[in-house]
Amino acid sequence: MFNVNHDVITNWTVTAVQYFYRLLIHNTYFILSNGLFLVLLFFFRLSMNNFILFIIPIFFLLVSFSAQFKAVADNEEETVSLKRYFSLYKEILKNNWNIYLFYTFFICLLVLDLRILLVADLTVLLYPLLITGSFLISSMFFVLLISTDERAKEVPFKKKISWSLLVSYRLPKVTMLNVFYVIVTIFLLQNFSLAYLCFFGGAINYYVWMNLTRQFSVDLFYEHIR
Repeated sequence: MFNVNHDVITNWTVTAVQYFYRLLIHNTYFILSNGLFLVLLFFFRLSMNNFILFIIPIFFLLVSFSAQFKAVADNEEETVSLKRYFSLYKEILKNNWNIYLFYTFFICLLVLDLRILLVADLTVLLYPLLITGSFLISSMFFVLLISTDERAKEVPFKKKISWSLLVSYRLPKVTMLNVFYVIVTIFLLQNFSLAYLCFFGGAINYYVWMNLTRQFSVDLFYEHIR
């Protein structure tokens, strides 16, 4: 009986250590792939007033989301090497730059609209915009996940967007949890941006990937749209 309990505790400990080690590695890669963001944050605070300075870093932030999704999916039980990670990063950026550019401008437009409503004191319109924006950003995670696959080259840009919206609508639990992650990310970027990039970003991305793949399969998605 003692040996059985000892084995269970040992296995649990090893699993927990491996889990936290993977999170640590993924967070390290997240920090390295968002170096420009970090440098800017040492000199400027992320806010609506100076948001324009962070447009390029946000573009690469979106790329790092997909790179981490790809790294986790390809090596779910282990961690990828630094060389392999940046190889994935370059490949994903090359194949899907238009996706990241689109969502970068969408986020900029959303921030601009929020600023206009706040300045004009139109709080009645603020909440519908936040709800709609949160849903669209939540669906963005599905696009970023879909784009990690080589078969993404064969799917038209508009189809990726439309299917991501449809999947988000059909998976309300996944979407609501994604919205929660979006809110947490926005809150951390607004108030604790350095802490987000240095300590929490990699872990949040990992949980987003787990949430996305809980009820959604990339392979089944590409089989279905053929």
